[in-house]
Amino acid sequence: MVIFIAMTCLICLQVILRFFMGSGFAWGEEFATFMFVWLCFLGISYAFRNNRQISVDFLRNMLPEKPRKALVLLIDVAMLVLMGLFLYGAVQNVMTAAKYNDMAASVQVSLNVCYTAAVVGYFLSMIRLLQTIVWKIRHFGASYELFENRGGLYSGATKICFMPKYFRDDEEQHMNAELVEEEKKYSHEGGKEA
Repeated sequence: MVIFIAMTCLICLQVILRFFMGSGFAWGEEFATFMFVWLCFLGISYAFRNNRQISVDFLRNMLPEKPRKALVLLIDVAMLVLMGLFLYGAVQNVMTAAKYNDMAASVQVSLNVCYTAAVVGYFLSMIRLLQTIVWKIRHFGASYELFENRGGLYSGATKICFMPKYFRDDEEQHMNAELVEEEKKYSHEGGKEA
């Protein structure tokens, strides 16, 4: 949110300065781009953390429950491998930029200010995917709704620090009481079917 607000304020200030004064900051657009890149890459790991990424489940929903769960796990493992490959590429990109001393066009700042966002984003995404895979393995015997955990509600998405109370209350109000009880049984029994 801090990055988004700062980016929005900078862009608005740029528009106002250009419209009324006929000039703006030479570095404004580039810094807004850097903030947008960081916002996107941090958002990827947030989506994985809360299981809010876009998914197409038309074919998956035609499968029986256990094969469907296995497919979901397989997809998560495939995403983990993909994020690992992306991380490798991002590290190579950062190393190349450092080797050739690539600088931003408007200010004397290394382009690695921007490129490092990919390294951080992919690394955090891998951590979140590992957490999700472990959670799903522990809950493989649970009902499909709990196993899928859309929105991450049953694995603690509402316990995030700095979440406004009204938003937390709204999210928790949408939680299925039966799934909350089922999750409590799994938490107490270490993932064994209740």
